[in-house]
Amino acid sequence: MRASWDLWAQSILHLIIVPLFLMSVILTPHHTKWTFGKLAVVLFITAVISYLFSVDKYVSRSELFVLFDCIAVGFIVSSFTSKEREKLYNIPIFIGLFLSFVLAGYFFRDPIKYFRYDPITLIELFVNFNVIAGYLICAFGLAIGFVLTSVDEKRKCYLFLSSVLFIGLLLTKSRAALIAVIGIFLFLILFKLKTKFKNLFLIILIALICFFIFLVFFKIKLYRPWETGILPNQISWWIAGIKMFLANSLVGVGIGNFGNLYPMYKLGKELNTMYAHNIFIQISSELGIIGLLSFLWIICLFLKTVLFEYRNQHKISGPSLGIIAFLTVNIFGFSYFIPANMILFWAMLGDYSKKTVKELYLLQTIKSSVKTVLWCILVFLIFLWIFLVVNIFVANREFAMGEYQYNIKNYNVALQHFNKSLKYDKTNPQVYYYQTKIYQHYYGKE
Repeated sequence: MRASWDLWAQSILHLIIVPLFLMSVILTPHHTKWTFGKLAVVLFITAVISYLFSVDKYVSRSELFVLFDCIAVGFIVSSFTSKEREKLYNIPIFIGLFLSFVLAGYFFRDPIKYFRYDPITLIELFVNFNVIAGYLICAFGLAIGFVLTSVDEKRKCYLFLSSVLFIGLLLTKSRAALIAVIGIFLFLILFKLKTKFKNLFLIILIALICFFIFLVFFKIKLYRPWETGILPNQISWWIAGIKMFLANSLVGVGIGNFGNLYPMYKLGKELNTMYAHNIFIQISSELGIIGLLSFLWIICLFLKTVLFEYRNQHKISGPSLGIIAFLTVNIFGFSYFIPANMILFWAMLGDYSKKTVKELYLLQTIKSSVKTVLWCILVFLIFLWIFLVVNIFVANREFAMGEYQYNIKNYNVALQHFNKSLKYDKTNPQVYYYQTKIYQHYYGKE
């Protein structure tokens, strides 16, 4: 059969690995110290629940696979030694170096045209510049971290790499990335300052943040939306995302479905978008309040660990700079939701998961009756996962077979496959589209 099996290998792989991963993180004693892992599992389970209410289960299924892969990467990185992690982080640094040279090549080809054009119009790259900026800011944070911890020739090498990455960030023309770079340097200044100057520095920093908030409200007032009905695109996207969250606050609209439902919450004349351009707003709108809280808890644990490291060991690492800068960029952008960037983000979080405060083993601190309940919940979640993956897999297989039969104009057989597809998934709009085309053909209106 020439019909697509819709990434059958990935479906089968995740069908097997996800249950094993859940059992390993939740119920295996020697892994219960991985605090990030248990919170990440809560985040993943929340995404699975949101999938049940998704309007486009195909998109949600793919996003679930991506989210699981990223969490699994963090889990694997947490088991690495410091030297192994250093070697691992050299990979994104050199990828960032390559991207910086590519951007420099476009710049030197025609500098005036480069800065006159919108970055998105440089279609030869096939990637939005803001996505590249998200990856580069992580690599830049890692390189700066190695500058602080390395010595002699190695430090000079990382200093050169960080300089090239900085130039690459400037060439992306991303304002959010520039704010993140400034944030990294301010953080390093605060780290190096003597105690008596830190309070003054913090006051100046808070004043700058307040000034930035004032500029945002000033821009809203400048547009006078109460008169013109127009808001800056960024703010309009945020408001629409907040409205989406308030309308679906418990379980969200389904992971990966922000763009599909955005037109329903659109305020006015702003541009359409697939992303909220704010990581916290998009997570809350797609995964609901539980997903947002689990993600915020992970970030708070990370910040607590960074603060502990800073106070007790007087050091700052590359992953911490990369994560903070990446989150800063994603307050104004969407690069987190690109798989390559998301994997790097969770890998850096995995680095920090080993440094969290030790906690008691889960299986040693709960009663046997509670263990039984946990096992029942885990078994239920595993069967739910198997059902969801198999269901959408079969539905898409029937759709692909129907699409193939439609393309060779075997309409009767195609209609049968489309009807079977709807038995497994009634939310796929493409099935209804092809059914309509077939009925139009039957009645001579095509």
